[in-house]
Amino acid sequence: MNGVIGLPGEAVEVRGGRVIIYNKTHPDGFVLDERAYIGGGVATQDSPRVELKDDEYFMMGDNRMFSYDSRSIGPIKKEKIIGRVLLRAWPMGNFSLF
Repeated sequence: MNGVIGLPGEAVEVRGGRVIIYNKTHPDGFVLDERAYIGGGVATQDSPRVELKDDEYFMMGDNRMFSYDSRSIGPIKKEKIIGRVLLRAWPMGNFSLF
């Protein structure tokens, strides 16, 4: 399953197996807390910093060692994303219908 990691205008870097997001609120970056959906034994291979344009998203799969995602193919243009969110199931405390 792929998920959105970086939003338009942000930058994403994987260093030391940790995903770092840079944006206007956190210009020095913050480490994405993935403990809720990535197991402790899962390795995330490092990748260079990617600056996202106004219409781009950075996607990463939860099967990090074998996912074909933005680390391989680059950012995804907004026009290429299809689907609609109907339900948020995780984290359980934020369960909601849209």
